[in-house]
Amino acid sequence: MFDFLVVGGSMSALSTAFVLMKKNPKLSVAVVGNFQDKHSATKCAGAMINCYAEVPYDALNFEPMKKKFELAREANQKWPSYLEKINEYSKTKLTGLEGKTICLLSSKSTSIEVKTFDYILNTLGKENEGIKEVPPDTIKAIKPTDLGRTIRAMQVPDSKINPHLTLDCLMSALTNMGVKLIEARASEANCEFISGKIKSIKLDTGDNIEAKQFIFAHGFDQNKLISSVKKSKVLPVLANGGSALKLSVPNWVREKGGLGKDLLDLKDVIRMVDRGGACGVHIVPNGDGTFYLGASSAVWINSEFTPKLSAVQVLMNSAIDEISYELFHYDVQLIGNGFRPMSIDGFPLIGGTSVENLWINNGMKRDGFTSSWAVAEYLVEGILGNRKDWGLFSPERELLSYKTREQAVQAALEVYQGSFVQHYGIQMPLRILAERQRQMNEIENTYKRVKNRNFGIHPELLHIYADNQSFKIIEPYI
Repeated sequence: MFDFLVVGGSMSALSTAFVLMKKNPKLSVAVVGNFQDKHSATKCAGAMINCYAEVPYDALNFEPMKKKFELAREANQKWPSYLEKINEYSKTKLTGLEGKTICLLSSKSTSIEVKTFDYILNTLGKENEGIKEVPPDTIKAIKPTDLGRTIRAMQVPDSKINPHLTLDCLMSALTNMGVKLIEARASEANCEFISGKIKSIKLDTGDNIEAKQFIFAHGFDQNKLISSVKKSKVLPVLANGGSALKLSVPNWVREKGGLGKDLLDLKDVIRMVDRGGACGVHIVPNGDGTFYLGASSAVWINSEFTPKLSAVQVLMNSAIDEISYELFHYDVQLIGNGFRPMSIDGFPLIGGTSVENLWINNGMKRDGFTSSWAVAEYLVEGILGNRKDWGLFSPERELLSYKTREQAVQAALEVYQGSFVQHYGIQMPLRILAERQRQMNEIENTYKRVKNRNFGIHPELLHIYADNQSFKIIEPYI
């Protein structure tokens, strides 16, 4: 029997196990997960440490959004020291965080992108000297077409690191620390009838793993496991999937230039701020002549493993038109879908539950990798310190409102506008007006379902609340 069994094979689970061992090396810890899962969020990520570039405008005015940002900012400061700690145990060594991030506004940018850009620059920039506007023509790698001319550029102190190497080194470190890594999927939780505690986890291999304490950190797979824990009231987790592309420079482009070779010298991330809920198109240099181009985003009740044509189209068009036409000649390899777990109100699930020996680390959406060390420390310190009040992100909380209701409705329209422009391009004004009116009617009808007149639905979850079948899952928690 283990002291702790952590369920999950990606960054959230592994970082939690690592912090547990650092806090108390005498603990016996096991991690069960599909460590080779090509659809995990970390395996499909460009692994930017995206603390600042994806902050929604006015985020600091609303406590749940502010708290989520503070976790990312705290983790941003912890990453260098944790890389050193991993290197103490891992055979392969990780280098430090690299580069910075350049955010762009282009002639394709929507009004919400301008608001977001200015909010990051003028509000967050007051607290961080690394955030500043820069002349676009000083960045050689940016070569947009006339369809996506660069209007403004901003530098933020978000960096990058190789996600696959990070996971490999973290797993190596955990093994050398005495943590048992079990390659399997958890299929059922076995509970003791009298106490209601979890006694063991049944694996898809047929084995049962017993432990004193359990930490679930395994994305939307958690729903099935939670359903076997009758006493738990943990909020459901949705499958927020996205696809990306790996771009490679052909040899003839290296030799002859093609449409140019300035991208070969790129060290930094170049990206847009959030557009249509899809986190902003971004290109990440891997340092070996390959690039990560991501990422699309869509929320589903069930997993969609195959990337969609519309998602790939968005990435290719934006990359060529808004970042660099040099990419026109690059080779392409499809990545994804990768699943970034998202709760039914859009905010994380971190902390204890009504089941005495069950804790949750889930629902971080796109920030699981970025915020991992801050979240893991908060969770582990709370577990070992017997914390009772887990605050805003308690896994069995009442749903958290996205801004105010009026602001959430406006944000939904803005997200629809960004998605519409991103996927279909600029349309005739009458068609845009008709589309916006249709969307407004859909929004009003969906909000009629929510009895709490002050509750704002996260814009990326509106279609989940609108769908009859999906709403049945959400309705008990409203």
